[in-house]
Amino acid sequence: MALISEFREAPLANTAWRTETVCGYRSAFVEGEPILHLETYGSAERAVPGKGSQFIQIDRARAEELIRLLRQTFPGL
Repeated sequence: MALISEFREAPLANTAWRTETVCGYRSAFVEGEPILHLETYGSAERAVPGKGSQFIQIDRARAEELIRLLRQTFPGL
């Protein structure tokens, strides 16, 4: 599990989707501060389908930055 500390633009390596999956989410408090917890689950082709695969957490500062990045990427959103 990782708390995102910074968004950094990265070179585009591959734009193709690998597989589709569901992203679970929940709000929680860590040390009294709200966080958004996101987790993706293994696809049907994995050894353990549906098992948690990636876990990230976003605090308020990163949420503000993510909103800015989303609006930049999707004008008019």
